[in-house]
Amino acid sequence: MFINKSAQEFERSLLARMIARSGLTDVTEGSILRGIVGAVSQELAGVELRMAQIRDAFFLEGATGSDLDERVSELPLFEGGRRSSSAASGSVLTLTRASTGTLYTLPAGAVFGRVDSPTRYQTTGAATFPIGVGSVSSVPCVALETGADTNCGAGKITRIVSAPSEILSVINSAPLTSGTDQETDQALRERAYQHLASLAQCQPAALEAFALSFRGTNQERVTFARIFEDPETPGISDLIVDDGTGLEGLSRPGLVISGVAGAGQTQLWFESPAVSLPTVKINGSPLASSAFFGAPEKGIIHLRSSLSAGDTWEVSSYQVRTGILRELQAQTETRRAAGTRVVVSPPETQTVFLKVGLVPATGYDPNQVLTDVRDTVLSYLAGLGPGEPLLMARLIGALVENAQVLNVYLREPGTDNPAQDVYPGSARRVLRGTSSTITVTLEVAP
Repeated sequence: MFINKSAQEFERSLLARMIARSGLTDVTEGSILRGIVGAVSQELAGVELRMAQIRDAFFLEGATGSDLDERVSELPLFEGGRRSSSAASGSVLTLTRASTGTLYTLPAGAVFGRVDSPTRYQTTGAATFPIGVGSVSSVPCVALETGADTNCGAGKITRIVSAPSEILSVINSAPLTSGTDQETDQALRERAYQHLASLAQCQPAALEAFALSFRGTNQERVTFARIFEDPETPGISDLIVDDGTGLEGLSRPGLVISGVAGAGQTQLWFESPAVSLPTVKINGSPLASSAFFGAPEKGIIHLRSSLSAGDTWEVSSYQVRTGILRELQAQTETRRAAGTRVVVSPPETQTVFLKVGLVPATGYDPNQVLTDVRDTVLSYLAGLGPGEPLLMARLIGALVENAQVLNVYLREPGTDNPAQDVYPGSARRVLRGTSSTITVTLEVAP
C-alpha cells in the first residue's frame, strides 16, 4: 500500500542511515550535512506528492479538472461528459397583439429582450390568438445565450427585439431559473456515481439521471425528473419532468391522418408523442373508446376488432408534445425495457396564491426591494420539485437572507390570516406562482 512520506520523515530516515554508515555525526541544525540531507528530503517529498496525485487522479474522489473529465469519459455508457452551460427556458411569456378580429398565429422564432441585460429570448413554439382574444400566455421561449446569467426574474422580459408589428407587448409572468453555468467538479462526480448505480439504463434511477443530463436542440434542460410507476398497470411509468415553469404550452394540434384499410388491419397511426389518444372514426362514424387502446407516446392505436378491406379510417382531435418534451420522449424510447412504456409528461401545476407584507430596511429603495422579494418568492417556488410542499418557515428564511429586508409577513390573500403551509394535491404536482398570484405590499414596522 502506497503511503506518501513527508519531508521530515525522509530527513529522519536519511540522517539515521548517514550516521550508521559513516563517521559523520554533526547533524545539528545549520550543519552542512543537515543542509544537504534537508534539501534531498524536500525533493523526495515532492516526488512522493506527485506520485500520490497521479494515484488519486485514477479515482473519481481524487481527480479534479481535466483529470476528472478523463476518468468520467472512461465510464461505460456515460454520455456527454461534463455538462456545458445551458440556456434558461420556460413557458412563461405573455404576448399581446394589436387587433382581435381575426385568428392570428405568431410562428416560433420571435425574439424578445430585457432592459437590464443584453440577453435575448426566442420563442420555441407558435402562439395562436383565437378570434376575440388579445393576449395569450404560457408561450415557450429559450435564451439565445447560455449560462446562469440568462436566468431572470418575473416581469423582466419586456422588450420586443424581432417580432411582427402585430405583437404590441411581451412580459414574462414567472421567472426563468433553468440556466446553468458549466458543471462543477463536485456535481460531475455525483452524477458519475449516480450513473454507475444505473448502468442498466431502464431502471427508475437511470431514467431520471438520463432526463437530468439530456439537453435539447435549443440548449434547454429540465431541472426535475421523477419516475412514477402505475401500481394498477405494471409496465407503464410516467417520467415527470420540469424546468421550474411547469412546461406549459409545449404542445400543438396533431395532424388529421386518414387512410383506407386493408383486410384484417388492426393498427392505426398518428403523430407522436401525443398528449392523449385521438378521436377515431371508421367509415365516418366515431369509434367508441372501449373499441381501441393505444400508446399516445408512440402514435399507435390497436383496434380490438379488425377492419375490412376498403374501410376508411381517420384520427383527429389530439395534441402533440413539442420542444424538449418531444425530444426527451424520443430518446427515452431507446432506453426503456422490452414490454414497458415510459411516458414523458410535464407535471400538473398547482397555483400558489400568497400575500407578502414587506418591511424594507432603512436606506433602500422600497420599490426595488418589493420587486426583489417577489422574484425571490417566485424563484423559490420554481425550485420546488414534484410533490414538494411550500413550507412558510423556509420561505421566510429565504426572504430575510436579503439584507434589504427588515421583516416579512406571509398572509392568505384577501385576509390578515397567517399563510399556512401548502402541500401539492398529489406527488405529480408542482407548486408554482406568477407575478399576478404573488402580491407584495409595503408595510410600516411596528
